[in-house]
Amino acid sequence: MSQIIIKSPNPDVIWNSWKQKASRNINLEKHYKTKGAVFSLDSIIAAEYVKAVNKAAIVFFEEIYEATTSSAKKIIKQGNVKSLQKEQFYEFKTVAVKSEWKGPENVAYLNSIQEYGCSSCRGSGTITCSKCNGRKDIICSNCKGTTIGCKNCNSTGKITIRLSVIDQQGNKKNVEKTVPCTQCSGTKRVECSRCGGSGKVPCDSCQAEGVKSCKDCGGNGVLFKWIIQPVPFKAERTAKPVILSSIKVSGFEKEMGVEIQKAIERVEGIAIRDPYNELNQRFIEPSLGYFTKELSKIINETQKSWKSASKNTDFTIRKPIYIYPLIALDCETAKGKKFQVFSIGSERGYLVFGKI
Repeated sequence: MSQIIIKSPNPDVIWNSWKQKASRNINLEKHYKTKGAVFSLDSIIAAEYVKAVNKAAIVFFEEIYEATTSSAKKIIKQGNVKSLQKEQFYEFKTVAVKSEWKGPENVAYLNSIQEYGCSSCRGSGTITCSKCNGRKDIICSNCKGTTIGCKNCNSTGKITIRLSVIDQQGNKKNVEKTVPCTQCSGTKRVECSRCGGSGKVPCDSCQAEGVKSCKDCGGNGVLFKWIIQPVPFKAERTAKPVILSSIKVSGFEKEMGVEIQKAIERVEGIAIRDPYNELNQRFIEPSLGYFTKELSKIINETQKSWKSASKNTDFTIRKPIYIYPLIALDCETAKGKKFQVFSIGSERGYLVFGKI
């Protein structure tokens, strides 16, 4: 834990620093000259024109964006015409800008498509039907390729018939007699009604063509292969300053971020080198000398940003993260116009901001 309390500069020192800086850019005489008196910068004193002093803090860090190409290895895919049509292809004439890219990071390249003959059908688009082995017909399942037993005579070749007989006395009676079967003519077997006695029927798998469309190539006789690999992104690297303030700083966030970024070595603050263990009240308060609810909120925001960047391959937060004391002077010109002056840093190194 740090043992040095970072002391903010005295409000009079902050005021004078701002006054000297402002005099180079704006006409202070317009705002502070009083009637009947000779204008002098020395007459613009903090005791008269600084109405209140507020103590706060800001968090500063640099968010580094670096466009990185996916580390995924290229994949070779292959398929038929239908597979080719289902794939989304991309064409790159130049490198892509990752921050503007809306698609996936690994894509199919149009110029990688290659055509080759289907080995399954040897480029013919058809293969011999496996069910009929190209013969176009198959053994009849009803008769197994031969005749079938006669149902009329139960495959005996004979049937029993009844004859009407009258004897010499004139009596009528029925007499049974065995005769050859009328259906099979005594052969015991009849032709199959399904195949007509041929023992074969047209192959239903290939519709009696003897061949079927090749499933691998879809009947085209050709297949395709193509490459899926990372998008070629342009090398990009930016360092964006981020300012989180525990009070409103009147739209100075961007200017403060840029100025701190330039003068990072000479503006004194608390350096957070281990965000997981140091972004907390226990570490910060002894050095800063105070810790408010508003400061706690921006510390929590910083923790969320750090954790989020840790999971993102394109964004990182450069260490250390800095926490600076912030002094806000509520000021008023001689003509009654109100504005604020801000100081960031300690008495040993600080920056001032303010605009009337």
